[in-house]
Amino acid sequence: MQEFVTTFNGPLSYALLAAIAFGDALIGPSFFVFGEIAFLAAGALYAASGDPWPIIVVMTAALLADITSYLLGRVYGTRAILRFLKPLKRRRAWHKARTALQKHAVLFIISARILGPLAWITPFLSGASNIPASRFLPATTLGVLLGVGQFCLYGALGTKGLEALHPYVQPLISLLYDHYALLLFAATMAPTAYLTFRYTHLLLTDKLLLVTIISGSIFLTANMI
Repeated sequence: MQEFVTTFNGPLSYALLAAIAFGDALIGPSFFVFGEIAFLAAGALYAASGDPWPIIVVMTAALLADITSYLLGRVYGTRAILRFLKPLKRRRAWHKARTALQKHAVLFIISARILGPLAWITPFLSGASNIPASRFLPATTLGVLLGVGQFCLYGALGTKGLEALHPYVQPLISLLYDHYALLLFAATMAPTAYLTFRYTHLLLTDKLLLVTIISGSIFLTANMI
């Protein structure tokens, strides 16, 4: 797998990744171009070769596509709305989306990138809604870093597994393994304590005793299975 990925780590591959990532975010082509393929591949290429350029390429292309769609929305947004939103229901949906964009522009734009399908139209709608570039550019940049970055991470993990994570992950796993009994007991005691103190009317000492007995029973049972 790694040899296959490394073979395609070159200029032609970068151009293909950039084209897919750009088409994924450009209004129009974004409805049938699935950029997740490029993002996953970029992460896999990085994990296999250690070269960060595939990730840089897809993130840059996605950001440029967002900016292009935003500019198209500024220029052609009103004309497109008048042409394609003639039914009353569509116009109402548009007004709701525009209101949300104007009130919560930064959060809306970032969330759209993370959630997926909304990212296809949000940059264009932002331009058509006259969202200032000073608000759009930082929001869409952060959205690309988070939205594209998550798929690059998935691709890297799929190639290298946990080795692609930070070196501190392994000590954390060892810590969890060494203290799993204590963690399991705490995990059983917390909900038991909540239910006991919330829904019973016993004395405090009785509640503590009941929590200890129930949690201990669940803990011992889990270790015997």
